[in-house]
Amino acid sequence: MYIDDEREAFFVDAHRKYHSKMENVCRAYVQYNEEYRSLIDESIQETYLTAVKNYKELKAHPAYRHIIRYP
Repeated sequence: MYIDDEREAFFVDAHRKYHSKMENVCRAYVQYNEEYRSLIDESIQETYLTAVKNYKELKAHPAYRHIIRYP
């Protein structure tokens, strides 16, 4: 598996597993006030962008093997 394929698989899997959880936590934090919807979306996007920038550190973290299971 190429590094770019592995990286893409990691983020596709992370998005599938965690996006709705992050969104629900954020929505609960603002008491489901729709006024904050765009801020929630931006915050989640920033989280993923930060993860992309720090992919090497994420991959080296001991919890990595629990997040994604690829050869």
